[in-house]
Order: sequence, then C-alpha cells, then structure tokens
Amino acid sequence: MNNTQTINIINVTELLKYKNYWNIMPECILEYNRKNKIILDIPTNEVVSERQKHPVLKIMKDTTEIKKYIMSSLNKLSNDNLDFVHSEITKNKDILTHEGLNELSSIIITKVGTDKAFTQTYANLCLKLSNIHIKQNDENNKNEIFVTHLISKKCKELFDNFIDNKDVSKDTETINIEKAIIINHIKFIGHLYNLKFLKVSAINYCIDKLFQNILIVNNVTELLILLIKTIFDKYIISDLENMKKYFDQLKIVKENCKSFREKFMIQDLLEKCIL
Repeated sequence: MNNTQTINIINVTELLKYKNYWNIMPECILEYNRKNKIILDIPTNEVVSERQKHPVLKIMKDTTEIKKYIMSSLNKLSNDNLDFVHSEITKNKDILTHEGLNELSSIIITKVGTDKAFTQTYANLCLKLSNIHIKQNDENNKNEIFVTHLISKKCKELFDNFIDNKDVSKDTETINIEKAIIINHIKFIGHLYNLKFLKVSAINYCIDKLFQNILIVNNVTELLILLIKTIFDKYIISDLENMKKYFDQLKIVKENCKSFREKFMIQDLLEKCIL
C-alpha cells in the first residue's frame, strides 16, 4: 500500500478495523495517522485510549542511551523536585519497554545502595512511579509488568544474596562496603513498606529470614534492629501481635548473644519501641 492509497482511510470507525494490526501497519499509514492525530498521539476513542494507557511491549536492541537518560534524570533527584524527575522519566517512551523498566528499576536499586541520604527520597519516587507498566507482547502471557513488581523483585534478590552469601574469606574492606550497601537497602525496604509500596508479607519474609540467620551471618542483628525501627510505627497498626512475637524473639537473642554491642542495640530498641 502506497501513500496515495491511504487518502480515503481517514474515518476513525474505518481505522478501527485495523486496530489489531497497528503495531505491524505499513509506515506510510502510521505516518499519516500521526500527522492527522488519528492514532497514537491523541486518543480519539475508547479503544485508542486503552492503547495509550497500556502500550504494547517493544524490544530495544541497545540500552545505552536509555541508561544515560535515566542516570541523568536521577542525578537531579532531591526532596524538592520529585515531580520534575517523575515527569522527566515518564515522558520518555523508551522507558515503557521491558528493557527500559528493567534499567529503571536496576539503576534505582544501585543508586539506593550508594546514596544513603536519599533512601526515603527514592522510596517516595518509587511510589510516584508505581503506576508505570507495560503489557507483555506474548500470546501465552497477557499479564502487565509494573515497575513495582520489578523493584520489589530486585530488592528481594539483593536481600537474599546478602543473607545467603556466607563467604568468610572476604577482606574487611569488601565486608564494610557490602554492609553499607545492605544497610541502605534495608532502610529503603522499610520506607517502601511505610508507603504501602511493599506488602506486610514482604517485611515478614525479611524479618523471619534475618532471625533465621542471626547467629550465622555477620551484621544481621544490626540489620534486623534497623528494619524494625524503620517500620515499627506503621507495622504495629496492622499487626501488633506479630510485632510482640518478634520482640519476644529479640529478648531471647539478647540473652544468648555474646556481643555486648548487639546486646546494647537490642536493649535500646526494646526501650525506645514500647509495645
């Protein structure tokens, strides 16, 4: 079909006959539609509106440029310009791809690990980004991929990797770097829960796993106390009885703990967070 053959295809009702083929339409038709604002740029009917809300998955061969764009946007992040950064990120159409959302979530997780002063700010940004999603372009899988799912998944992977990696041969510098990163992520996880970005089941998973490894993995007691302090006020509203159970477990840990520093940390938590 050439350009002259598109002249009569101007009626929206007529165009809707081709709605299932929009992603494979000849470029001449797509360009005509764009110029005349019939499809893609400005929604003209309910079907087109739904397509605008749920863009079909496309594949990016090279993610270099989108990485640079996301990094540039996040480098501007502060407590005062969340709306601006959110707008910058969401206006880039390449982010609305599987690769784009993966890069966005990965870069956020990486920056959280290095920017300890901004864990709350990144959590606030994630809440603003929580509605960003795409549809899977797969006949066997019509589920939508939300940025919330990807960030939650990456948080869990990082947490599990830290807890499950019991390599005792690491040098002190490496251990300190890893500790600093996981501390930032524990705060971040707590902030996400407080904002209702993460469910209580995610927090229970983290706390239970920390208790299971408290005598096995270095720094786990500190991480456990940090997480409980971060989520305490919100958590006791939803599940006071479970928090009491965790406090009873902490008292047992304190009695059997050989580290005076950890004993003090637990006692400090028990005194400050009164049930």
